[in-house]
Amino acid sequence: MKRWKTRRSSLWVMTVLVFIILGVAGIGLYIYMAYMVPHQKLNSWLLTTGVTELSQMDRTEIREVCHQVISHRLGNHHDAFLALEQVGNHESIPLLIRASSWHPVNPDGLTICTSNHCQDALKKITGYTEAVTTEQWESWWEQNRKEFK
Repeated sequence: MKRWKTRRSSLWVMTVLVFIILGVAGIGLYIYMAYMVPHQKLNSWLLTTGVTELSQMDRTEIREVCHQVISHRLGNHHDAFLALEQVGNHESIPLLIRASSWHPVNPDGLTICTSNHCQDALKKITGYTEAVTTEQWESWWEQNRKEFK
């Protein structure tokens, strides 16, 4: 009877360890697919074609990859903003507005270029040039989102 309990507890421990290993591997795979792959695609496109030639490639694929890049707080937002200025559409607007909160424009007017590229992409896609802060963009989007469907 004692041997059976030992085997049963060993089996339980091994099962738990397998689930932990599979969980860690699953998380790693998710991070790789959701974070690394889009960044690698965007970087390879920019290295081979440059930003100005992106508009001649498959716009839908570029846009989807850029959306994946800017959907996470960390990442190469700079290049995604540049690309979205070329290929962005109405689906890009809420993602750009959220990303603008991660790259705010300073009140004194001095900003890093990433913030400016986000603003430029929003302005080019929407045609609206009055908003600067995330709050202004959110307010504008709430009032105008139906026009972009």
